[in-house]
Amino acid sequence: FVIVDDYGAVVACKKAILDFRRERGITDTIIPIDGRGVYWQKTASVTREACLTLGGGASGEQCGVSADPFWSVIVTSYRRAELLQKNLSSIIANKIDPDRMEILVADDDPGSELSEKVAEWTNGRARYERNATNMGFFPSLNAAVRRSRGRWIHILADDDMVSPNFYGVLEQLIATTADEFGIIVGNFSLIDEKEKPLWA
Repeated sequence: FVIVDDYGAVVACKKAILDFRRERGITDTIIPIDGRGVYWQKTASVTREACLTLGGGASGEQCGVSADPFWSVIVTSYRRAELLQKNLSSIIANKIDPDRMEILVADDDPGSELSEKVAEWTNGRARYERNATNMGFFPSLNAAVRRSRGRWIHILADDDMVSPNFYGVLEQLIATTADEFGIIVGNFSLIDEKEKPLWA
């Protein structure tokens, strides 16, 4: 258990705790005690993500995993569960081996709880992280990027989808191109709620 005395009484204390939790990917629920103090119960041991985030550039092998994955797919989400499900289904449909791809869902709604749904939609593949406070799109995204460990990072909003062989095509491109670039930009199509293309 982590117990904080002045969380509800000292603004700087609350900010320090929220910063601490965000930087370490802690999503355990903060429970009020008496208007001043709060606590949360730690639900997991030190994670490989925490090791990678805090270890000064530690590799996957140093943090107890066989290797860093090729892809980190980060999905930002805010109160759009139905769209998030379609998004995650499109990622899973690419059939990339779990050792080659980690999937992180960054939920910026502190009142949301989609961990069981996300696990169901991805067969347990995705890591669901809910922010303790609403951080806004870019701070939430940046925190997720810091926790990622893939060689290549793909950023998606919850209303985005990828085509069935999206990652395979990009991996081929990366493999056949000189290692002189750090970003890939592709075409996209705007679709309506029935997934009908409007323009590309």
